[in-house]
Amino acid sequence: MSLAKSLGLPSNLDKLHEWASLHNIYIATENFDLELWGYATKSDYDSYLVLINNRLCYEMQQKVLMHELVHILKHSPGSHPIYKDQYDIEKEADELAEKIIKEASG
Repeated sequence: MSLAKSLGLPSNLDKLHEWASLHNIYIATENFDLELWGYATKSDYDSYLVLINNRLCYEMQQKVLMHELVHILKHSPGSHPIYKDQYDIEKEADELAEKIIKEASG
């Protein structure tokens, strides 16, 4: 089983926006300073908003999107041990995002 499938993501990353919409995850781009690549936030209504810096190239925007989706799927409150620090969580999200994109591109 692919890593994407094990996380519940579509194996065809071209369908990622459609999948996200079906799971109450809304994706938008914003004109941020280059220091901020993107972030995800949860609403009071159990949906998520992922904002991605539109100054990044397309490939980097895809990596940031995948990174934020990993956070939503694996690191939302209550889904990771309390002892994990932020560095470990960010590193794990980066590594999983890279692996998923690499798997999808063959």
